[in-house]
Amino acid sequence: MELKTPRLIIDEIAEDDFDPLVAAHHSNPDHLARTEGTAGVVGLYDRSKLGRDLAVAALDPARETLAVRTRAGARPIGMVDLLRKHPDNARPWLGVVVIHADQQRRGYGGAVVEAVASWAGEELEATEIGAEVDEDDERGRAFLRAVGFDEVGRRWRRGPAGEVVVIIQELSVHPHHEE
Repeated sequence: MELKTPRLIIDEIAEDDFDPLVAAHHSNPDHLARTEGTAGVVGLYDRSKLGRDLAVAALDPARETLAVRTRAGARPIGMVDLLRKHPDNARPWLGVVVIHADQQRRGYGGAVVEAVASWAGEELEATEIGAEVDEDDERGRAFLRAVGFDEVGRRWRRGPAGEVVVIIQELSVHPHHEE
């Protein structure tokens, strides 16, 4: 799978991408603390954990985990994880967008969401995509609001640091219809 925007190429992850992708995760320690907990250490993430995540993603035919690259460079600046069809509601789902901290505040995250939303509307004929964010994740909530997501519900989940409230979000997209 490959998505393109005027500034980005979003495509398959190769083994050569592992080091910059691990670095992107490490540059976002708040995200790691929320999502990673291994060997009794919250936030531990390395090449083997990335390999594990990609192997688990590959087991689900509805899931895509892709590198985010600028058109100016081949090295990834981050990654996106998405589902073609969420098991609970059958709608496309934005799993996670990780952009290296050095590359944030440049519109790349928004461009990723726009590309995923366009793809979902055109390829899947979706009318909305879903996402989730921890209630206490102010940066994540602000990002989803900024790119147009609205809160539609809440639930609990168990994270590495214990139980957290998760806000379920939805973004309307416009399916592409051939004339």
